[in-house]
Amino acid sequence: MGFQRAFLLLVLLCATVMVHGQPADISPRYQHFLRQHVKGDMTIQKCQGVMGYLKLTEPDSENCKMKNTFIKANSNQVRLTVFPERKAAIWAKVAWWVIFLSVMVGLLLLALLGFLLWKPLVEAKY
Repeated sequence: MGFQRAFLLLVLLCATVMVHGQPADISPRYQHFLRQHVKGDMTIQKCQGVMGYLKLTEPDSENCKMKNTFIKANSNQVRLTVFPERKAAIWAKVAWWVIFLSVMVGLLLLALLGFLLWKPLVEAKY
């Protein structure tokens, strides 16, 4: 019975860490989102002042942007998924020889397919 309780405690502890743990590079972005968008006490009167303070106004103006987003809740009620940023440099660097080799293999397969499907013309005798 003691083994089962210890196992259950271990499973619950792992589940808690998996649910509440965030990678170090994700946590600042999540906190930034909460600071900018989650305002539980937001009213229409406060909107203009908050938008100016957060510098979310139109360029060279003090007017609010046409679309503003505030979530009227506290941070415990907001569930948010933040994905890490993709780095374009990973996909941009493909060696020239890999591309050349891929094209050559494609041409070889095309030639092989043509050879296998080739039907010789029947010579007609007159």
